[in-house]
Amino acid sequence: MTHIFKNNILNKYGLCSDEDREKIIIGIESKVYRNVVSRNFREVIRVTDKALENLSMKMTPYDICSVVTPYNDEIQEMFGIGTYINASYIPTDLTHYIACQFPKKEFIHLFIKLITKSNTKLIISLIDCKEYDYLENFKRIDRDVIKDEYDNDLFFDETYKITEKYFLRRLRFFKWKDFDIPTKSDFLKFYNYFNDIRSEDTNIIIHCKAGAGRTGAFIFYDILKHEKNVDNFIFTRKFLYLRYKRPR
Repeated sequence: MTHIFKNNILNKYGLCSDEDREKIIIGIESKVYRNVVSRNFREVIRVTDKALENLSMKMTPYDICSVVTPYNDEIQEMFGIGTYINASYIPTDLTHYIACQFPKKEFIHLFIKLITKSNTKLIISLIDCKEYDYLENFKRIDRDVIKDEYDNDLFFDETYKITEKYFLRRLRFFKWKDFDIPTKSDFLKFYNYFNDIRSEDTNIIIHCKAGAGRTGAFIFYDILKHEKNVDNFIFTRKFLYLRYKRPR
């Protein structure tokens, strides 16, 4: 467990003594680690949910569900948004992810504000946005359609003009339904495409519906993919880091 991760978690349990907080951290890591070793991933989720269940912010009209809200207002303070938005800052070795909820219609203006204030140049959308599109009021100047092995549409690579000097790229993946998994070939084709075009050390907004399950799985894969040797300890540490940064 990294020093930064430990200090951040300890601060979240602010009512405990230093000694008690240290015990909590050791308890979380050791329990999760044991279940990772035994491949009991349902218990990994249960233990982690139990440890972190009371740390999230209260639900607001912006939110889709009460169990996926940020732990703090880091995003709005970091980018000067000025009001609540359901998003979490997740820096990794290569990328600064902003994991967020797909915005309700009435809050699209805040989502656009997040895009521009964070100077995001690339969005990863893990849903189709068929119901409505938060970029529908901006001019699309390019779209490439990437096909799967059966010549079906797999994802779009789109470019939008936000202002005269600001252009936004979005990868929109179609084949990952809620509470489901994409095929290995579909996912890898999308991920490898993303990995080829991304710029390091930049902000990338990533979302699904709630900005948790599919979003977290994508970021987790990306983190582990760039680790030289992934053992049970690395898996546990990176998982806990992600769950600390973003609920569920």
